[in-house]
Amino acid sequence: MASKLTNIFFIAFFFISISTVAQQKSFTPTKGKITFTSSEIITDQKLAMKSYNEMTKKMILKLKNAIKEEKLAIKDDIDTNKLELVTDTLSSILPELLQQKKSKIDHSYIYKNSVIQYTAMQNGVSKGDFFTLIDPAKSTTTLIIKTDTLEIKGESEPFTYSKNRDFSIKEFRDEKRTISGYSCFKVIFSYKKEEEPFNEDISNSEKEFLQYISSFKYYKEFWVTESVKSLYHPVCKDKEILDKYYPLEIKEYNDLTKGIEQVHLLKHISIFK
Repeated sequence: MASKLTNIFFIAFFFISISTVAQQKSFTPTKGKITFTSSEIITDQKLAMKSYNEMTKKMILKLKNAIKEEKLAIKDDIDTNKLELVTDTLSSILPELLQQKKSKIDHSYIYKNSVIQYTAMQNGVSKGDFFTLIDPAKSTTTLIIKTDTLEIKGESEPFTYSKNRDFSIKEFRDEKRTISGYSCFKVIFSYKKEEEPFNEDISNSEKEFLQYISSFKYYKEFWVTESVKSLYHPVCKDKEILDKYYPLEIKEYNDLTKGIEQVHLLKHISIFK
């Protein structure tokens, strides 16, 4: 009896070891499908409302100042009544627009050997009669529009990653989770958004808004695996992260709109080399 139990133990240990080794061996997917569901979650209603109201007031103040500066620059009279009407209207509708409930969106990558097909579904319905083809070898994306009888191929464009600055990556390898069979650990990514070069025709009010947004710090809490190696991900475009890991769960928050999180949860994964 003891001998049988010993044999069973060693057989079980053998298969567990094989499974662990198989998962630890990293691969770049070329077949299969992976889907993430993205949604916005309010974690603190009062804090979220306070953040929205503060942000609205600051944005309106900056807009007023920018409009005044533009008028003074061209020596044009400022219609204070009209200015107040515009800003008052924005003050009333901006919080409503910002607080509108966001739809859940499914982001999918379908691997087809040398290319990846990206599709998006909003509340279970396709976001349009189109999809995007990503060519990892060329690092390009191509929009494909579908009609009843044919597919129209757009111009290929360079694949773009997020533009971040002042970033830091902190690993918490002692915090571990298993997600759909993949061993994961926690990573915190903090950064500021890179300011885009201003066009010559951009208004001062637009500059003010972009500078205001880029002054805040943003955070992403990742659960990552090192078993998958790829610079292409359905919802993560941070090359600083993809160079090192592959996220299987993401939580985003920032110092601009506190009490609100953007969450990306793994819905399906069946990817292979």
